[in-house]
Amino acid sequence: EMMSRLQLEQQPLNKALDSKMTSILQETQNISKRIISLEQEQVRKLTSLEADHARRFHQIESEQRALGETMREILNLLKPQPEGDETPRLGLSPSSLLPSKPDSQ
Repeated sequence: EMMSRLQLEQQPLNKALDSKMTSILQETQNISKRIISLEQEQVRKLTSLEADHARRFHQIESEQRALGETMREILNLLKPQPEGDETPRLGLSPSSLLPSKPDSQ
């Protein structure tokens, strides 16, 4: 009789405990889902950034090639004319366009 009375007194406590445990479990699952969602968002952002950087890198490479070609054309224009005239075509010498001393490379 004493045991059944204790069991009856503990029932509300057990129900409250079960309810609390259920809500904690549900909250933990919600947090886990949110973490996964945030991680997926970060992966998408990083992937997008990597693609942007790759595009910019290729664009810069292309611009550098074009600039190199333009520089070669300019230096060719600055060469003395073939008739023996030693005056550069644009009044500049090729060496005046080059940096005086390249920085450490």
